[in-house]
Amino acid sequence: MGKLQFLKKIFEIMKKFILIAVIFLLLCSGHLKAGEIIFGWNIKNPSGTVWDMKFMPDESKFIVLAGITESGQIQIRESETGSLIQTYPNNFASFANFEFTKDSTRILIANSNFSDLSMFNLNDMSLIKELKLNNDTIAKWFTHLAVDPIRPYVYVTTYSEKGPLPPIIRGQVSVYNYETMELVTHLTGYDENVYDCLAISKDGKYLAAINNGKSFLKVWSLDSMSLIRNFQLYDNQLPKRNCEVKDIKFMNNDSDNLFISGFFPKNYTNYFEGIFLYNLTKNNLIDSTFRDISSGNFIFFNNDNKILLTNSFALYVLNIVNKSKEFYSIIWQIDSLSLGSNLIYSNLYNLFIGNFGAKISMIKYDSNVGVTTSNSDTSTLFPNPTNSLINIKLNCEEGEQNYEIYNSIGIMITQKTQITNASNLFSIDFSKYPNGIYFLNVYCGEKLSTYKIIKNG
Repeated sequence: MGKLQFLKKIFEIMKKFILIAVIFLLLCSGHLKAGEIIFGWNIKNPSGTVWDMKFMPDESKFIVLAGITESGQIQIRESETGSLIQTYPNNFASFANFEFTKDSTRILIANSNFSDLSMFNLNDMSLIKELKLNNDTIAKWFTHLAVDPIRPYVYVTTYSEKGPLPPIIRGQVSVYNYETMELVTHLTGYDENVYDCLAISKDGKYLAAINNGKSFLKVWSLDSMSLIRNFQLYDNQLPKRNCEVKDIKFMNNDSDNLFISGFFPKNYTNYFEGIFLYNLTKNNLIDSTFRDISSGNFIFFNNDNKILLTNSFALYVLNIVNKSKEFYSIIWQIDSLSLGSNLIYSNLYNLFIGNFGAKISMIKYDSNVGVTTSNSDTSTLFPNPTNSLINIKLNCEEGEQNYEIYNSIGIMITQKTQITNASNLFSIDFSKYPNGIYFLNVYCGEKLSTYKIIKNG
């Protein structure tokens, strides 16, 4: 390869990175106060996929569950450096996860050592007790855990499969006494609902769970172990458009409010994706300010006044108090930030740690950066959402416009040159693309305009 060809190749690579960055940095209209992400470290875990992680009680170290079967490990790492301190071998199955007991001296691990639920001593990770489900007729395993801050109870979601493809899938929410490893009660029936999110309020009053598909937010009173809310999230008009739940958390300082992250389509022209505030007393979603962002895992910080939300390609900092997007950027998965799967926050050290696959990253966030930017766009695009054509009218004197279409993870799927008429109006047919979110880049000479397109129907 000659020097000129090499430089052209480098330029094209840089152009691609810049364009994908622009896609996300132009999504929000209005004014945005930009904070600053301070990168700490990135490491690749040699044991393989990281299933779960949480800070130790003093927050100077954190626990990692990584690897699978004989390569599995419980790891103790330093919070500020990510350095490995200690390892304990453990045979994990897929999607192992854990919680501390209420006295913080033991941990409960789901899918460990070929047991469905195991309790380990925090000091030396020695096994104390274990529970094995009856899998004689159907394979079952626990997918999520939530520990009661008052009672010696652990709340679990069960997932099972049976039969040839497509398998019969069932789910359930249950309560176990982790001191005795005995069943207390089942909170739901054993049915087709698979619960992908589980949360308990900090005061121990409520438990919440959401199923995927035709989703309901279920809330139980833990004093009576009774269902008190069964709020429908899916739209009856869209029987074939399932909800996709990503995360759910009660606010730490107000158990009457909880945030829900996910994708909840509402009729054929109204797509809800982002993070939403639900109120138990009103039994309704009371705030959808952040309905125009990509959903993902999230965590509260700054005394519950802010949320950091991540997924496999984007990072947001949301200010709950003034209802603004304070920061957003792209997450690169190659030799860079990895925060898409798990996310933990240390208030003591003011740092976030997350992972994607085997990669773990640490960042800090500084909101005291006095930079204000704005995004103005005098072009017109309609209809949006669409089921076929998008019409674009540009304030552009150029005879030709180049445009590119990217999917929701930043991969370019179309690149064309469009010759416009005297009215500067042209159309793009989206009917051949699957339903979802797309990003459209339109060039007028050196000027770039970026649009978020929703395809449905």
